[in-house]
Amino acid sequence: MKALVLAHTPAAWLDALPGATCTALLPMGGRPLLGHTLDDLSAAGIREVVIAVADGADAIELEIGDGVRFGLDVRYTFVRPVDSVEAVVARLNTFLGDEYLLVRAEVLRTPMAAALVAAAGSNNAAALRASVDGRDTGLAIVRCGHESRECSIDDVEMTGTAIEIDSARAFHSASLAIVEGRFEALVLPGRELAPGVRVGRNARLDSDDIEGAAWIGARSDIEPGVRLRGPVMIGEDSVIDRGAALERCVVLPGSYVGRMVTLSDTIVWGDFLLPVGGEDPVAVADGLLVAELDAGVVARRAGDLTHRAAGLALLIASAPLWLAALLVSTLASPAQPLRTMRLRGNVAGRPRGADRDFQTLEWATAVPVLRHLPRLLAVVSGRLRLVGVEPLAPAEIETLREPWQRRREDAPAGLVGPWLTDLANTANSDEKRVVEGGYAGLRSPTADAALLLRAAPLLLTRRAWVATGAKMGNPVTPALSATKASARQGI
Repeated sequence: MKALVLAHTPAAWLDALPGATCTALLPMGGRPLLGHTLDDLSAAGIREVVIAVADGADAIELEIGDGVRFGLDVRYTFVRPVDSVEAVVARLNTFLGDEYLLVRAEVLRTPMAAALVAAAGSNNAAALRASVDGRDTGLAIVRCGHESRECSIDDVEMTGTAIEIDSARAFHSASLAIVEGRFEALVLPGRELAPGVRVGRNARLDSDDIEGAAWIGARSDIEPGVRLRGPVMIGEDSVIDRGAALERCVVLPGSYVGRMVTLSDTIVWGDFLLPVGGEDPVAVADGLLVAELDAGVVARRAGDLTHRAAGLALLIASAPLWLAALLVSTLASPAQPLRTMRLRGNVAGRPRGADRDFQTLEWATAVPVLRHLPRLLAVVSGRLRLVGVEPLAPAEIETLREPWQRRREDAPAGLVGPWLTDLANTANSDEKRVVEGGYAGLRSPTADAALLLRAAPLLLTRRAWVATGAKMGNPVTPALSATKASARQGI
Protein backbone atom coordinates (compact mmCIF):
# COMPACT_ATOMS: atom_id res chain seq x y z
CA MET A 1 0.00 0.00 0.00
CA LYS A 2 1.17 3.52 -0.87
CA ALA A 3 0.39 6.80 0.84
CA LEU A 4 -0.54 10.29 -0.30
CA VAL A 5 0.29 13.04 2.19
CA LEU A 6 -1.50 16.34 1.65
CA ALA A 7 0.85 19.17 2.65
CA HIS A 8 -0.36 21.82 0.22
CA THR A 9 -3.24 23.49 2.01
CA PRO A 10 -2.58 27.11 3.09
CA ALA A 11 -2.56 28.22 6.73
CA ALA A 12 -3.82 31.78 7.04
CA TRP A 13 -2.68 32.11 10.65
CA LEU A 14 0.96 31.78 9.55
CA ASP A 15 0.83 34.58 6.97
CA ALA A 16 1.95 37.30 9.39
CA LEU A 17 5.02 35.38 10.52
CA PRO A 18 8.22 35.80 8.50
CA GLY A 19 9.94 32.54 7.72
CA ALA A 20 6.83 30.44 8.35
CA THR A 21 6.40 28.29 5.26
CA CYS A 22 3.65 25.79 5.97
CA THR A 23 1.98 23.90 8.79
CA ALA A 24 3.73 20.65 7.92
CA LEU A 25 7.11 22.06 8.97
CA LEU A 26 6.06 23.52 12.31
CA PRO A 27 8.41 22.26 15.04
CA MET A 28 6.60 19.84 17.32
CA GLY A 29 8.72 18.40 20.10
CA GLY A 30 12.11 18.41 18.46
CA ARG A 31 11.07 17.67 14.88
CA PRO A 32 8.70 18.99 12.22
CA LEU A 33 5.05 17.98 12.32
CA LEU A 34 5.44 16.13 9.02
CA GLY A 35 8.22 14.01 10.52
CA HIS A 36 5.80 12.49 13.04
CA THR A 37 3.43 11.58 10.21
CA LEU A 38 6.16 9.89 8.18
CA ASP A 39 7.31 7.93 11.22
CA ASP A 40 3.77 6.66 11.66
CA LEU A 41 3.55 5.58 8.02
CA SER A 42 6.89 3.80 8.18
CA ALA A 43 5.87 1.92 11.34
CA ALA A 44 2.71 0.79 9.52
CA GLY A 45 4.78 -0.87 6.80
CA ILE A 46 4.22 1.81 4.16
CA ARG A 47 7.24 2.21 1.91
CA GLU A 48 6.20 4.50 -0.95
CA VAL A 49 4.90 7.98 -0.21
CA VAL A 50 4.06 10.95 -2.41
CA ILE A 51 3.74 14.37 -0.76
CA ALA A 52 1.56 17.01 -2.38
CA VAL A 53 3.27 20.37 -1.88
CA ALA A 54 2.54 23.99 -2.82
CA ASP A 55 3.84 26.94 -0.77
CA GLY A 56 6.95 25.87 1.08
CA ALA A 57 7.69 23.07 -1.40
CA ASP A 58 11.45 23.72 -1.39
CA ALA A 59 11.59 23.82 2.40
CA ILE A 60 9.68 20.54 2.71
CA GLU A 61 11.88 18.77 0.20
CA LEU A 62 15.00 20.12 1.90
CA GLU A 63 13.80 18.88 5.30
CA ILE A 64 12.46 15.46 4.27
CA GLY A 65 14.67 14.66 1.29
CA ASP A 66 14.15 11.28 -0.31
CA GLY A 67 12.73 9.81 2.89
CA VAL A 68 15.52 7.28 3.45
CA ARG A 69 16.01 8.29 7.09
CA PHE A 70 12.34 7.48 7.67
CA GLY A 71 12.63 4.13 5.89
CA LEU A 72 10.51 5.49 3.03
CA ASP A 73 10.75 6.24 -0.66
CA VAL A 74 9.38 9.78 -0.80
CA ARG A 75 8.37 11.60 -3.97
CA TYR A 76 6.81 15.02 -4.45
CA THR A 77 4.06 16.44 -6.61
CA PHE A 78 3.58 20.20 -6.92
CA VAL A 79 -0.02 21.37 -6.83
CA ARG A 80 -1.86 24.65 -6.29
CA PRO A 81 -2.82 25.60 -2.73
CA VAL A 82 -6.49 25.74 -3.78
CA ASP A 83 -6.51 22.29 -5.40
CA SER A 84 -9.09 19.94 -3.90
CA VAL A 85 -8.31 16.46 -2.66
CA GLU A 86 -10.14 15.04 -5.66
CA ALA A 87 -8.00 17.09 -8.06
CA VAL A 88 -4.77 15.97 -6.40
CA VAL A 89 -5.80 12.31 -6.38
CA ALA A 90 -6.89 12.44 -10.02
CA ARG A 91 -3.37 13.41 -11.02
CA LEU A 92 -1.89 10.47 -9.10
CA ASN A 93 -4.32 7.65 -9.87
CA THR A 94 -1.75 5.62 -11.76
CA PHE A 95 0.80 5.84 -8.96
CA LEU A 96 -1.60 5.29 -6.06
CA GLY A 97 -3.44 2.28 -7.42
CA ASP A 98 -6.76 1.00 -6.12
CA GLU A 99 -5.93 1.23 -2.41
CA TYR A 100 -3.88 3.84 -0.61
CA LEU A 101 -3.56 5.82 2.60
CA LEU A 102 -4.72 9.41 2.44
CA VAL A 103 -3.09 11.60 5.12
CA ARG A 104 -3.49 15.25 6.05
CA ALA A 105 -0.13 16.71 7.11
CA GLU A 106 -1.60 19.46 9.32
CA VAL A 107 -2.83 17.02 11.95
CA LEU A 108 -0.71 15.84 14.88
CA ARG A 109 -1.87 12.40 15.94
CA THR A 110 -0.61 9.53 18.02
CA PRO A 111 0.63 6.66 15.82
CA MET A 112 -2.43 4.93 14.40
CA ALA A 113 -1.68 4.11 10.76
CA ALA A 114 -0.75 0.52 11.60
CA ALA A 115 -4.02 0.01 13.49
CA LEU A 116 -6.02 1.40 10.56
CA VAL A 117 -4.22 -0.86 8.07
CA ALA A 118 -4.93 -3.85 10.32
CA ALA A 119 -8.61 -2.92 10.56
CA ALA A 120 -8.84 -2.71 6.79
CA GLY A 121 -8.15 -6.43 6.52
CA SER A 122 -11.59 -7.28 7.84
CA ASN A 123 -13.55 -4.34 6.43
CA ASN A 124 -14.60 -4.11 2.79
CA ALA A 125 -15.82 -0.51 2.83
CA ALA A 126 -14.69 1.73 -0.01
CA ALA A 127 -12.98 3.96 2.52
CA LEU A 128 -12.03 3.67 6.18
CA ARG A 129 -11.46 6.80 8.22
CA ALA A 130 -9.60 6.83 11.53
CA SER A 131 -11.43 8.78 14.21
CA VAL A 132 -10.92 9.57 17.89
CA ASP A 133 -14.04 10.21 19.96
CA GLY A 134 -15.96 10.51 16.71
CA ARG A 135 -13.66 13.20 15.28
CA ASP A 136 -11.78 12.83 12.00
CA THR A 137 -8.02 12.41 12.49
CA GLY A 138 -7.03 13.22 8.91
CA LEU A 139 -6.04 9.60 8.21
CA ALA A 140 -7.98 7.31 5.86
CA ILE A 141 -7.65 4.28 3.60
CA VAL A 142 -9.27 4.84 0.21
CA ARG A 143 -10.20 1.98 -2.10
CA CYS A 144 -12.39 3.63 -4.70
CA GLY A 145 -9.62 5.33 -6.64
CA HIS A 146 -10.54 8.78 -5.36
CA GLU A 147 -12.33 10.26 -2.39
CA SER A 148 -15.79 11.17 -3.66
CA ARG A 149 -19.28 11.46 -2.29
CA GLU A 150 -20.17 8.11 -3.85
CA CYS A 151 -17.67 6.31 -1.65
CA SER A 152 -19.04 4.60 1.43
CA ILE A 153 -16.92 5.65 4.39
CA ASP A 154 -16.66 3.67 7.62
CA ASP A 155 -15.30 5.37 10.72
CA VAL A 156 -12.81 3.24 12.64
CA GLU A 157 -12.55 4.38 16.25
CA MET A 158 -8.97 4.67 17.46
CA THR A 159 -7.41 5.17 20.87
CA GLY A 160 -5.12 8.16 21.17
CA THR A 161 -5.13 11.87 20.47
CA ALA A 162 -5.36 13.99 17.32
CA ILE A 163 -5.23 17.77 17.01
CA GLU A 164 -5.58 19.71 13.78
CA ILE A 165 -3.02 22.53 13.76
CA ASP A 166 -5.21 25.21 12.21
CA SER A 167 -4.51 28.12 14.57
CA ALA A 168 -2.02 29.48 17.07
CA ARG A 169 -4.23 28.14 19.85
CA ALA A 170 -4.19 24.62 18.34
CA PHE A 171 -0.41 24.72 17.90
CA HIS A 172 0.03 25.88 21.48
CA SER A 173 -2.34 23.22 22.79
CA ALA A 174 -0.71 20.39 20.81
CA SER A 175 2.81 21.41 21.83
CA LEU A 176 1.96 21.47 25.52
CA ALA A 177 0.06 18.19 25.19
CA ILE A 178 3.28 16.59 23.95
CA VAL A 179 5.15 17.95 26.97
CA GLU A 180 2.50 16.53 29.28
CA GLY A 181 2.77 13.11 27.63
CA ARG A 182 -0.74 13.07 26.21
CA PHE A 183 0.55 11.92 22.81
CA GLU A 184 1.58 8.36 23.54
CA ALA A 185 4.68 7.12 21.68
CA LEU A 186 5.75 10.71 20.88
CA VAL A 187 8.69 10.76 23.26
CA LEU A 188 10.56 14.01 23.56
CA PRO A 189 14.32 13.68 23.01
CA GLY A 190 16.64 14.18 25.96
CA ARG A 191 17.10 12.93 29.48
CA GLU A 192 14.64 13.26 32.33
CA LEU A 193 16.05 15.36 35.16
CA ALA A 194 12.88 15.22 37.27
CA PRO A 195 9.39 13.86 36.77
CA GLY A 196 8.02 15.61 33.70
CA VAL A 197 11.18 17.66 33.08
CA ARG A 198 13.30 16.63 30.09
CA VAL A 199 16.45 18.30 28.80
CA GLY A 200 17.90 17.80 25.32
CA ARG A 201 21.50 17.15 24.39
CA ASN A 202 23.98 19.91 25.26
CA ALA A 203 21.22 22.00 26.83
CA ARG A 204 22.01 23.88 30.02
CA LEU A 205 19.45 24.23 32.80
CA ASP A 206 20.74 26.46 35.61
CA SER A 207 17.39 27.09 37.28
CA ASP A 208 15.58 24.84 39.73
CA ASP A 209 12.46 27.02 39.93
CA ILE A 210 10.32 24.68 37.84
CA GLU A 211 6.79 23.53 38.51
CA GLY A 212 4.93 21.18 36.19
CA ALA A 213 6.12 19.56 32.97
CA ALA A 214 8.82 21.20 30.88
CA TRP A 215 10.96 20.30 27.88
CA ILE A 216 14.22 22.10 27.09
CA GLY A 217 15.42 21.47 23.54
CA ALA A 218 18.98 20.62 22.55
CA ARG A 219 21.64 23.31 22.92
CA SER A 220 19.31 25.71 24.73
CA ASP A 221 20.37 27.77 27.75
CA ILE A 222 18.12 28.37 30.74
CA GLU A 223 19.88 30.93 32.91
CA PRO A 224 19.83 31.15 36.72
CA GLY A 225 16.70 32.67 38.21
CA VAL A 226 14.41 31.62 35.36
CA ARG A 227 10.94 30.58 36.57
CA LEU A 228 9.06 27.93 34.58
CA ARG A 229 5.44 27.06 35.30
CA GLY A 230 4.49 24.13 33.15
CA PRO A 231 3.64 22.85 30.85
CA VAL A 232 6.38 24.73 28.97
CA MET A 233 8.09 23.79 25.70
CA ILE A 234 11.38 25.50 24.81
CA GLY A 235 12.73 24.65 21.37
CA GLU A 236 16.30 23.95 20.36
CA ASP A 237 19.01 26.64 20.31
CA SER A 238 16.99 29.04 22.45
CA VAL A 239 18.07 31.22 25.36
CA ILE A 240 15.93 32.18 28.35
CA ASP A 241 17.83 34.90 30.15
CA ARG A 242 18.13 35.51 33.89
CA GLY A 243 14.98 36.19 35.85
CA ALA A 244 12.55 35.52 32.99
CA ALA A 245 9.26 33.81 33.87
CA LEU A 246 7.32 31.55 31.49
CA GLU A 247 3.94 30.02 32.23
CA ARG A 248 2.20 27.70 29.73
CA CYS A 249 4.43 29.02 26.94
CA VAL A 250 5.86 27.57 23.74
CA VAL A 251 9.23 28.98 22.67
CA LEU A 252 10.16 28.12 19.11
CA PRO A 253 13.72 27.08 18.19
CA GLY A 254 16.26 29.87 17.94
CA SER A 255 14.37 32.33 20.13
CA TYR A 256 15.64 34.61 22.89
CA VAL A 257 13.62 35.71 25.92
CA GLY A 258 15.30 38.57 27.75
CA ARG A 259 16.03 39.25 31.38
CA MET A 260 13.07 39.64 33.72
CA VAL A 261 10.55 39.18 30.88
CA THR A 262 7.30 37.57 32.06
CA LEU A 263 5.05 35.70 29.60
CA SER A 264 2.06 33.42 29.95
CA ASP A 265 -0.11 31.52 27.46
CA THR A 266 2.07 32.80 24.66
CA ILE A 267 4.03 31.46 21.70
CA VAL A 268 7.46 33.06 21.25
CA TRP A 269 8.37 32.99 17.57
CA GLY A 270 11.71 34.79 17.26
CA ASP A 271 10.88 38.46 17.66
CA PHE A 272 7.12 37.84 17.47
CA LEU A 273 4.72 37.06 20.28
CA LEU A 274 1.57 35.06 19.49
CA PRO A 275 -1.08 35.24 22.20
CA VAL A 276 -3.23 32.11 22.09
CA GLY A 277 -6.46 33.99 22.65
CA GLY A 278 -6.89 34.75 18.96
CA GLU A 279 -5.13 38.15 18.87
CA ASP A 280 -2.84 39.09 16.01
CA PRO A 281 0.91 38.41 16.32
CA VAL A 282 2.86 41.21 17.98
CA ALA A 283 6.22 42.21 16.50
CA VAL A 284 8.69 43.18 19.25
CA ALA A 285 11.22 45.78 18.16
CA ASP A 286 13.29 45.67 21.35
CA GLY A 287 15.74 42.78 20.95
CA LEU A 288 16.43 42.78 24.68
CA LEU A 289 12.86 41.58 25.34
CA VAL A 290 12.48 38.81 22.76
CA ALA A 291 14.47 38.22 19.61
CA GLU A 292 15.29 35.74 16.90
CA LEU A 293 18.77 34.34 17.33
CA ASP A 294 20.96 34.13 14.25
CA ALA A 295 20.55 31.06 12.08
CA GLY A 296 24.24 30.27 12.49
CA VAL A 297 24.11 30.07 16.28
CA VAL A 298 24.61 26.29 16.33
CA ALA A 299 27.66 26.41 14.12
CA ARG A 300 29.06 29.30 16.13
CA ARG A 301 28.55 27.44 19.39
CA ALA A 302 30.44 24.48 18.01
CA GLY A 303 33.18 26.91 16.98
CA ASP A 304 33.09 28.52 20.42
CA LEU A 305 33.77 25.14 22.03
CA THR A 306 36.78 24.67 19.75
CA HIS A 307 38.15 28.09 20.66
CA ARG A 308 37.54 27.50 24.36
CA ALA A 309 39.31 24.14 24.27
CA ALA A 310 42.27 25.71 22.46
CA GLY A 311 42.27 28.54 24.99
CA LEU A 312 42.45 26.02 27.83
CA ALA A 313 45.42 24.32 26.18
CA LEU A 314 47.19 27.67 25.83
CA LEU A 315 46.36 28.54 29.44
CA ILE A 316 48.02 25.34 30.65
CA ALA A 317 51.02 25.85 28.37
CA SER A 318 51.48 29.42 29.62
CA ALA A 319 51.77 28.40 33.29
CA PRO A 320 55.48 29.42 33.56
CA LEU A 321 54.66 32.86 32.19
CA TRP A 322 52.13 33.48 34.96
CA LEU A 323 54.86 33.21 37.58
CA ALA A 324 57.01 35.62 35.58
CA ALA A 325 54.07 38.02 35.23
CA LEU A 326 53.47 37.90 38.99
CA LEU A 327 57.09 38.68 39.80
CA VAL A 328 57.44 41.50 37.26
CA SER A 329 54.09 43.07 38.21
CA THR A 330 54.81 42.90 41.93
CA LEU A 331 58.10 44.74 41.37
CA ALA A 332 56.37 47.36 39.20
CA SER A 333 53.32 47.84 41.45
CA PRO A 334 53.63 46.12 44.83
CA ALA A 335 50.28 47.47 46.03
CA GLN A 336 48.29 46.36 42.99
CA PRO A 337 49.99 43.81 40.74
CA LEU A 338 46.65 42.96 39.11
CA ARG A 339 44.21 45.53 37.72
CA THR A 340 40.57 45.11 36.74
CA MET A 341 38.96 46.43 33.57
CA ARG A 342 35.75 46.02 31.60
CA LEU A 343 35.61 44.92 27.98
CA ARG A 344 32.86 44.05 25.57
CA GLY A 345 33.16 40.44 24.51
CA ASN A 346 30.90 37.64 23.31
CA VAL A 347 27.96 35.82 24.81
CA ALA A 348 26.98 32.92 22.56
CA GLY A 349 23.32 32.83 21.62
CA ARG A 350 22.43 36.40 22.57
CA PRO A 351 20.96 39.00 20.22
CA ARG A 352 22.99 42.03 19.28
CA GLY A 353 22.68 44.60 22.03
CA ALA A 354 22.44 42.07 24.85
CA ASP A 355 24.77 42.47 27.81
CA ARG A 356 28.18 41.34 26.53
CA ASP A 357 30.36 43.36 28.90
CA PHE A 358 32.61 41.47 31.26
CA GLN A 359 35.28 42.17 33.80
CA THR A 360 38.80 40.92 33.22
CA LEU A 361 42.26 41.42 34.71
CA GLU A 362 45.64 42.57 33.52
CA TRP A 363 49.06 42.42 35.13
CA ALA A 364 50.72 45.70 36.10
CA THR A 365 53.54 45.38 33.61
CA ALA A 366 54.41 47.04 30.31
CA VAL A 367 55.49 43.69 28.81
CA PRO A 368 52.63 43.03 26.34
CA VAL A 369 52.55 39.23 26.47
CA LEU A 370 52.63 39.10 30.26
CA ARG A 371 50.20 41.94 30.81
CA HIS A 372 47.34 40.29 28.96
CA LEU A 373 47.79 36.68 30.04
CA PRO A 374 44.51 36.87 32.06
CA ARG A 375 42.60 37.23 28.80
CA LEU A 376 43.19 33.56 28.22
CA LEU A 377 40.67 33.05 31.02
CA ALA A 378 38.17 35.04 28.96
CA VAL A 379 38.78 32.70 26.02
CA VAL A 380 38.19 29.64 28.20
CA SER A 381 34.93 31.15 29.52
CA GLY A 382 33.73 32.02 26.01
CA ARG A 383 33.85 35.78 26.51
CA LEU A 384 36.58 36.07 23.88
CA ARG A 385 37.53 33.91 20.94
CA LEU A 386 41.07 33.10 19.94
CA VAL A 387 40.57 35.08 16.72
CA GLY A 388 38.34 38.09 16.22
CA VAL A 389 38.20 41.85 16.35
CA GLU A 390 39.91 43.85 19.05
CA PRO A 391 38.07 43.73 22.40
CA LEU A 392 37.36 47.30 23.42
CA ALA A 393 35.99 49.03 26.46
CA PRO A 394 32.21 49.69 26.28
CA ALA A 395 32.79 53.46 26.35
CA GLU A 396 35.06 53.27 23.32
CA ILE A 397 32.63 51.12 21.37
CA GLU A 398 29.93 53.75 21.89
CA THR A 399 32.12 56.23 19.97
CA LEU A 400 32.08 54.01 16.86
CA ARG A 401 29.02 55.44 15.11
CA GLU A 402 29.94 55.48 11.43
CA PRO A 403 28.73 52.50 9.35
CA TRP A 404 32.27 51.62 8.30
CA GLN A 405 33.33 51.58 11.95
CA ARG A 406 30.46 49.32 13.03
CA ARG A 407 31.06 46.64 10.42
CA ARG A 408 33.30 45.02 13.00
CA GLU A 409 30.18 44.05 14.97
CA ASP A 410 29.58 41.19 12.55
CA ALA A 411 32.62 39.42 13.99
CA PRO A 412 33.33 38.23 17.56
CA ALA A 413 35.89 39.83 19.83
CA GLY A 414 39.11 37.84 19.97
CA LEU A 415 42.48 37.44 21.58
CA VAL A 416 44.29 38.08 18.30
CA GLY A 417 43.04 39.55 15.07
CA PRO A 418 43.85 41.45 11.90
CA TRP A 419 44.67 44.61 13.83
CA LEU A 420 47.66 42.64 15.17
CA THR A 421 48.77 40.65 12.13
CA ASP A 422 48.04 43.13 9.32
CA LEU A 423 49.07 46.47 10.83
CA ALA A 424 52.13 48.03 12.37
CA ASN A 425 52.16 48.68 16.09
CA THR A 426 51.78 52.39 15.38
CA ALA A 427 48.38 51.99 13.65
CA ASN A 428 45.66 54.27 14.95
CA SER A 429 42.09 53.35 15.86
CA ASP A 430 40.59 54.23 12.47
CA GLU A 431 43.10 52.04 10.65
CA LYS A 432 42.25 49.14 12.94
CA ARG A 433 38.51 49.58 12.39
CA VAL A 434 39.02 49.51 8.61
CA VAL A 435 40.88 46.18 8.60
CA GLU A 436 38.42 44.74 11.13
CA GLY A 437 35.52 45.66 8.85
CA GLY A 438 37.15 43.76 6.00
CA TYR A 439 37.81 40.80 8.25
CA ALA A 440 34.21 40.72 9.49
CA GLY A 441 32.91 40.51 5.93
CA LEU A 442 35.25 37.73 4.84
CA ARG A 443 35.87 35.70 7.99
CA SER A 444 35.73 31.93 7.87
CA PRO A 445 37.27 29.05 9.85
CA THR A 446 40.01 28.77 7.21
CA ALA A 447 40.77 32.50 7.37
CA ASP A 448 40.87 32.35 11.18
CA ALA A 449 43.31 29.44 11.09
CA ALA A 450 45.55 31.35 8.65
CA LEU A 451 45.43 34.40 10.90
CA LEU A 452 46.47 32.31 13.91
CA LEU A 453 49.43 31.00 11.94
CA ARG A 454 50.47 34.55 11.12
CA ALA A 455 50.07 35.65 14.75
CA ALA A 456 52.10 32.83 16.33
CA PRO A 457 55.53 34.01 15.11
CA LEU A 458 54.89 37.43 16.65
CA LEU A 459 55.40 35.86 20.08
CA LEU A 460 59.09 35.57 19.20
CA THR A 461 59.52 39.20 18.20
CA ARG A 462 60.60 42.28 20.14
CA ARG A 463 57.10 43.61 19.60
CA ALA A 464 55.67 41.01 21.98
CA TRP A 465 58.10 41.51 24.83
CA VAL A 466 59.23 45.13 24.79
CA ALA A 467 56.97 48.16 25.19
CA THR A 468 57.42 50.98 22.69
CA GLY A 469 59.00 53.79 24.65
CA ALA A 470 56.85 54.79 27.56
CA LYS A 471 53.80 53.21 26.00
CA MET A 472 52.58 49.86 27.11
CA GLY A 473 52.49 47.69 24.01
CA ASN A 474 50.38 44.62 23.49
CA PRO A 475 50.66 41.83 20.94
CA VAL A 476 47.12 40.76 21.72
CA THR A 477 45.14 43.96 22.15
CA PRO A 478 45.93 47.56 23.11
CA ALA A 479 45.84 48.49 26.73
CA LEU A 480 42.44 49.77 27.73
CA SER A 481 43.02 52.16 30.59
CA ALA A 482 40.85 54.86 32.05
CA THR A 483 41.57 57.32 29.26
CA LYS A 484 40.58 57.08 25.62
CA ALA A 485 44.16 57.82 24.54
CA SER A 486 45.60 54.80 26.31
CA ALA A 487 42.61 52.72 25.23
CA ARG A 488 43.54 53.42 21.62
CA GLN A 489 47.29 52.95 22.06
CA GLY A 490 48.74 50.55 19.48
CA ILE A 491 51.22 47.83 20.02
